[in-house]
Amino acid sequence: MDDPSNLSQGPDHLGVNAAVPEEVAIAQPPRPTKLAPVASYLHTTATVLIMMGVAFMSWKSAKQFEQPHSPLATYLPTMIWLWLLFTFVFVGLRRRNVPLREIFGASWKTFDDFIMDVVIAIAFWFVAVLVLGVLGVAFLGSQRQNMQDATKVLQGLAPHGALGISMWIILSLTAGVCEEFVFRGYLQRQFSALTSSVVGGVILSAMVFALGHLYEGGAKAALIGVFGAMFGALAAWKKNLRPGIMAHAWHDIFSGLLLSAITTHLHK
Repeated sequence: MDDPSNLSQGPDHLGVNAAVPEEVAIAQPPRPTKLAPVASYLHTTATVLIMMGVAFMSWKSAKQFEQPHSPLATYLPTMIWLWLLFTFVFVGLRRRNVPLREIFGASWKTFDDFIMDVVIAIAFWFVAVLVLGVLGVAFLGSQRQNMQDATKVLQGLAPHGALGISMWIILSLTAGVCEEFVFRGYLQRQFSALTSSVVGGVILSAMVFALGHLYEGGAKAALIGVFGAMFGALAAWKKNLRPGIMAHAWHDIFSGLLLSAITTHLHK
């Protein structure tokens, strides 16, 4: 039997070094993750300037949207522009070896993950439409001329016929993917790193998003900026773009079909 006195002498008596390294003994709090850019700021500047240039040209030619055109002439140029913009941003990411999953977020691991994103997208869409509806009535309702100008443009963009509706749905899916990738995935990350603030990234990317829709009128662009900020908050919370892409694409599809039904009824 061991001598009881030996049991009280601690580990050093047994030849074991009980010294604990200082870095192990003192628990260090986790360091916050730095908001790092995913591409060069020169590339970001070029991206924003290109978008502002296209937005300015769209604004100058907004009158042409007041008259209906063929679906190919109306929607195809926009789809081409969005995928070119997507490609330009992708090239900037590749130069930093940043994979697309870093922007879009990790893929679904289970079917439940997919269902959860669908539920979040639906709930978000209802809340966003409610907020925009209240702001629209309060803001646009008091500015009759802005409302009329925006309505004229949107009527010209409304899809009609099987081909028009089909192309509108494809355009809406394209906008959901490309715009969320560029604005909430890329620009928001860049602006967050630049300002060292996620909130700053959300606000700045929403401002650029609003400027890109000036052709719909200043008041409507301001509402779209609020819409963009809500999508930015969703992306920052979820740390992926999937619910935002779903809600964005569905909102565009629903808005186009609703506008189509309204304009068709008015023309009868």
